[in-house]
Amino acid sequence: MKKILNSSTSYVFRMVTVICMGFMIGCAGIHMNVKSYSDPESGLANYRKFVIVPTDKENPLLETELLYMIKKKLASKGFEFTEENPDFVVTLDYYVGPFQYYEAPTTLYIPQYTVGESTSYSGTVDDAYYNGSSYTSGKWESKPITYGGGSRTSYYRKMIISIVDAEVLRTTGEIEVVWRGDVDSSGSSSDIRKVAPFLIDEALNDFPVGASAPTKRVRSMDSGLPKWMK
Repeated sequence: MKKILNSSTSYVFRMVTVICMGFMIGCAGIHMNVKSYSDPESGLANYRKFVIVPTDKENPLLETELLYMIKKKLASKGFEFTEENPDFVVTLDYYVGPFQYYEAPTTLYIPQYTVGESTSYSGTVDDAYYNGSSYTSGKWESKPITYGGGSRTSYYRKMIISIVDAEVLRTTGEIEVVWRGDVDSSGSSSDIRKVAPFLIDEALNDFPVGASAPTKRVRSMDSGLPKWMK
């Protein structure tokens, strides 16, 4: 009986462990929304050289790190960084902020073994003493196990990459945005740098011509950083 009970406990433990591992694996993916917009009358197809202009005054070092990623991604696509007569200017806007949400608990019904009960009895009949016992056999049945649930904090991360025509800017001083990549995601990390390589990769995959990929995309962090980051 002890062996059966230990086997049952081990089984339940393994089931709960597998469930928790599956939950963690599911969280390893970055779910994002990616949109891109372009001016069909611009000369995007002829762009070859670019320059990056920082605009963040509050955290210029963080912006520098993010812009460096953008620079590496564009270079991997064959574009050349230069500060002399570039074809287009790259700027970045980004945001990270927390939000609260409620996660309902999950209840699973897992087979568990219920040990049988033993009952002893004794007495006297016609001056004759007797004793004995009865046993109810154990059985398997499904029992609920509830886990998780409660208030959770997540972080909304958003990046907007804008491409400005450099020639128009030089000659007229006007900012003419000819392409824009808009990508956002939500997750447990408040450090945008952890997900930025994947957000930038997906957003700039649509540059200069919009890709046919769906708006909703998922990237696995288990496969490592994009090749251009290594």
